[in-house]
Parts: sequence; structure tokens; C-alpha cells
Amino acid sequence: MSLKILYVDALSSPQARTNVRGIFSAYDKVGRVTRFDYRKLCRYFGPYLMNFLLYLVARTKKPDLIHLGKCESIRGETISNIKKAIDCKVIHFYGDFRDKPRRHVIDIGKYADITLLYHKDPEIVKQYKELGVKNIGFWWVGTNPEVYHPVDTPQEYDVVFFANNSDFLPGHEQRRQLIKSIADNGIEIHLFGNNWEIFSDYPRVFLHDFVVEEEFAKACSKAKITLGYNAVNDVYFYASWRRPLNCMACETFHLTRYFPGLEEVFVNKKHLVWFHTIPEAVELIKYYLRHTKESRVIAREGRREVVERHTWEHRIKEMIEIYNKLKNFNDEQDVQAALTEV
Repeated sequence: MSLKILYVDALSSPQARTNVRGIFSAYDKVGRVTRFDYRKLCRYFGPYLMNFLLYLVARTKKPDLIHLGKCESIRGETISNIKKAIDCKVIHFYGDFRDKPRRHVIDIGKYADITLLYHKDPEIVKQYKELGVKNIGFWWVGTNPEVYHPVDTPQEYDVVFFANNSDFLPGHEQRRQLIKSIADNGIEIHLFGNNWEIFSDYPRVFLHDFVVEEEFAKACSKAKITLGYNAVNDVYFYASWRRPLNCMACETFHLTRYFPGLEEVFVNKKHLVWFHTIPEAVELIKYYLRHTKESRVIAREGRREVVERHTWEHRIKEMIEIYNKLKNFNDEQDVQAALTEV
């Protein structure tokens, strides 16, 4: 099957670079992809003209599938007009989490064929449905083993954490507490991300720029342990999934804060290791820094599992399965029932 795909996302943002090469590589194997960087065009032309350009591109290219990523400035009316003009399926993936429904997700979701969320929280799904979002499913990210792989370099960093520092979700303060606890226990930790200046003079804490792709893989390979701590840790199946997947693809031992559903994907102390509290995390770091042979076995198993089950090719295959179900079912109840099987 060769599909015509219109991929709409914030393609030029630094965060997007962690995903887009793998997404395009996987999509190129199933069809022809047209790229639309809505955020860049919005900066140049403003939201009204950007939405009109999206409509014109869709009318011209006539894609079978329009894949929307995030798309906070795309209007539901634009999606409605596109669907009136051409025969296509529109899938909106909102790859983030907020505890209240997002206005643009509701607006687009009234016209898109399906809205895919990055978590499986039943209460938020219920709220979206009550606000008019038609069909709701789940989708998540993958990794690109051609980019995220082991690099031949000495393991000179004890602990590495890839994240930005901010305050809008509760996990950010807990992250800062964990970093302090690690450093206060005499362990060096390297932070790769933005806004960590509060630790600029803190002993044993080292600050680095935000990195993606090859530089991310190089930093991973220098680490004895990569750390995971989400901004939200109590929502079913929500996580910043690209952090564990990319770290594990680099064959790095990954230690992460537990969240509900993690055990449905990985086996604790086989593919990675998880913790529930900050003191437990510190003790586990001390243990695995002393037991490097054990951590290397887990790191190898983690990479094997990720490469076999969690690449972008796996995720795009799931997306095409969703597209096919949407194409073959017209009744909304049948669509929703079918999507639960994906």
C-alpha cells in the first residue's frame, strides 16, 4: 500500500527533532509524505493565513491521511473545510498531558476522524467525549535505532538526566529535589536541558545544553546511568516516552520513576529499573554504580526490547492500522470498538 500522507507538526522546533527523522523514515516506507511545519508558517504569516495555506496544500496534494501533531494553532474549521473538499482521514495526535481538556484538542476533535492521546486516563477521556471530541484512542512515540544507538566512548558520567526545568506541573519540583539528593550523596549528575541555572554553582551538578539525535546518543553512551522522572507520574500510561525509549536504544542503563502502566511495557530489573521515592532512587543509583556488570546486562536487554518492539516503524504500523480501521468503518460506535483493538 502506498499512501499519500500530509504530516502537520512543529517540525523545526528543537523538541521535534527527537522524533521527526524516525517518523519520516518510517512513513516513507508506506507512502509519500508532504511536510507542513504549521508553527514555523504561523510565525511568518500568522494563524489565519497559515490555516488557509494548510487548506490549500490539502486541496492540492489530496492526501489519503492527514496526521496532525499537537497543532495548537490549527482551527477545527480548517479541518472541517478540508474534509468537505477532499476524501481523506484526519488523525490528531496530542502528545502531551494537561489535567484539563485543551481548547484546540476539543476544537480539532469535533472534526478529525480520531483524536489520539498520549495517555489512557479515563477521566480526561470522558471529559473530552462530553465536550464533543468524536473518537478517542491512544498512540505514543517510538525510537529510531539508526540515530539512537551505542557510541564508542568512555562512560565518564555517573548519572545523566535529559529534561528541561520549569514549574507548570508538580513533577518539576520533585525532579529538583531528586537532583539535590543525588548530588548531596556525593554522586555526579549531568543535566542536559534548559533553565537549570539554579544548579550552576551546586557541587557535583554539571549543566549542558539541550541535545537531540547524535549528540543525545553520545551523551547517553557516556553515562553509566540515565535517569527518568516525568513531570506527571500518576496518570495511567502517561510518560515522556521518548526519554526511556531513546536512552534504552543507546544501550544505556535506565533508572526511572514508576508510573501506572509501566509494567505493561517493560520488566523491572530486566529491561530497566524503576523507583517510587527519592531515597529509593538514590540507593539504587549507589547500588548500580557499584554493580556495573549487572547494569550492563539490563542495558543490553533494554536495547534489545526497544529495537524489537518500540521503533518508529512499529508506531507507524500502528498508525496505518488505525487509518485502515477508520477507512473501513463509518459508524462511530463501530470505529470506537475497532480502535480499542489497536
